[in-house]
Formats: sequence, C-alpha cells, structure tokens
Amino acid sequence: MSQPKKINAAPFVLSRTNSIDYRILSMPNSLKSTANDIRQLIEINFLSSPNSLYDEETQFRWTIFQFNKVLFIGLVGLAHNISDVNNRCNEGTRPFYVYLGYVIENVSNESVIEYFPFSVDTFRNLYLYINSKWDEVVESEPYSSETIILESKPISTIEQIKIRIEEDWTLIYPDSKMEAIWQNILSNPPENNFIVCLGMATEEDALQSTMATKEDVLQSTINIATIPAKNYHYEEIPYAFKKIKKEELPEEAKPIIEEKLDKFPEKRVFEKAKEKTVAFLGFGTVITLAGAILKSVYIVVIGGSIIVIGGSLTAIDNFLKKDKEEEKHRPKKRPNHKDKPPPPDLGE
Repeated sequence: MSQPKKINAAPFVLSRTNSIDYRILSMPNSLKSTANDIRQLIEINFLSSPNSLYDEETQFRWTIFQFNKVLFIGLVGLAHNISDVNNRCNEGTRPFYVYLGYVIENVSNESVIEYFPFSVDTFRNLYLYINSKWDEVVESEPYSSETIILESKPISTIEQIKIRIEEDWTLIYPDSKMEAIWQNILSNPPENNFIVCLGMATEEDALQSTMATKEDVLQSTINIATIPAKNYHYEEIPYAFKKIKKEELPEEAKPIIEEKLDKFPEKRVFEKAKEKTVAFLGFGTVITLAGAILKSVYIVVIGGSIIVIGGSLTAIDNFLKKDKEEEKHRPKKRPNHKDKPPPPDLGE
C-alpha cells in the first residue's frame, strides 16, 4: 500500500474571542505586509450577510481564493456549528462566525484536492488557534512561521464540469454543484488571482448586493459562487453576470441603479405614509377643536372620525405599497435579454 503524500500549509484564522472583537488570530509571517488587504478581501467577499449562516442550507461557506500566487482554502461558519467549546463570546451569550483557512505559498497549478476533502472536519482542527487565545484581554501577535503537515486522503470520483475563471464575469451555480466545483478548482488551480465562494444564500450576496440593470453587476469581485436551488431562478447552468464599474455606466442608468441599491425600500414608503398620517391628524384635530369651541358634539364626532378613518386608511395604503415595493426586490426568473453580452466560453 502506498504511503500518503504530504504537504505543508500555514494556518490563517480570522475570528473574535471571548472579550476581543474580530481580528486575525493566526497567519504566516511572510504575508504580514499584505495582512490588511487579505483581511478586507475575506470580510467583503465571504463574511457579508452573516445571518444566512443560521440557515441549515447555507450554514457553511466554502472558500478558495488566490492572491499574489498564494492559495487560501477556507471555511466560514458559526462557531457553535464547528466547535463544542468556546463557541459563544461575551461569557457564552453571543454567537459569532469564524474563518478557518489554510495557506499554500508559491502555488503552482498542481492538484491539492487530496489534502482538502469537502468536509467540515478538514478545517475543524484549526479551531485550536481560537481556543489558544480565547481568554486574551490584550491582542497578541498573529504572525508566525508555523506550518501544518497535511497528509493526502483518498478522494471520491470527481464529477468533471467545465469551469473557467473569467476576470470580468461572475458565474453562479446551484448548490448541487458545490462539491464538484470544489474538487475541480483544487484539482487544477487557476494561475491568476480568483475568488470562489460556495454556499452563499442569494445572488445578491454572491454579487455583493450590487445589482445594476439587467444582467450587469457593479464592482463584484467573486468569480464563482453557488446559491441554494430554491433561489436559483435561471435555466442556464451556470448563469453568467457581466461585471461593470459604476463610473462606466451612462448617466441615465445611474438613477435606476441607485434605486436598486437601496437596501431599505420600505423606508421611502414609510416616509410618504407618515406625511399622509400627519395631514389626516392635523385636519381631524382642527375640526375637533372647532367643534369643542362651538360646543357641537356632531362636529367633534366628525373630527374624531376623520382622525380614526384617515389613520386606518393610511395604514392599509402603507401596507399595500410596502408589499409592492418588496415584490419588486424579490428574486425573479430573468428572461434572456437580446442585448445580454455573450457569456464566457466554458470549453477547453
């Protein structure tokens, strides 16, 4: 029986501890000069919309990215779904998320999949870097030259799918392709920088909530992502989104985009409803006061009725308009627009 192969990988852990907020807990000395860039990349692309980590379907995000010829392979999840100890901060009252990753420097495009099976257990041992600093009250140095020796493990048959990393495109797959993408990327890592995040909740999360008009995307950096099948509204697999920069859009398109980027559409509806409510209350109050001055019970009743009926009608109007606003922002099946740019060629 052949001996397992071995590889050296450095730990990269981003988390919080019991009383100190999120920070890098462990990373290679050699990456010290780019620590802030790497942390920002992880936080922007993998740690957005953390509430979806409470959903069983999206409780983990499987991440692979390459940054300046350094390969990062990691897992994002809530601490209590990974470890049985030290998994809630503030003396056990508050859940938190973690990024547990391995770093391989001077990477080539040789296969590394045999060292990183698609399993939470692949990353669970990295939790020791959180445990070791759990009780810190002053931040310690995260940089070290420590490496972990990983042994190869048998890999199940890999489903072959055509994947190409395209700088100007984001490709979104249903989550049924998660393990196949993981295996194919790690079997032949692309030569250039790339970002893969498997297990996002919605297309908006995968695209950094920067939807523009039609199939265009504003400044998204993820190259490949997966979302649950229930949120996948496209016939094509994968569905390709073209990346464009906001400043490159025609002026007439920008107001539409700003409208789509508004994360709280109900706020505008609420403001309008508030104006109507104030108007009804004001008018009804004036009538009621007039009735009181004239000592007319009938006028007082009419004024009170205006206040009650006006407030009720405004509340109903507010509810209906809010529902319409939310309907606009719900994911819908997108037709194939004739002016959609051609997707990248996924052939060899």
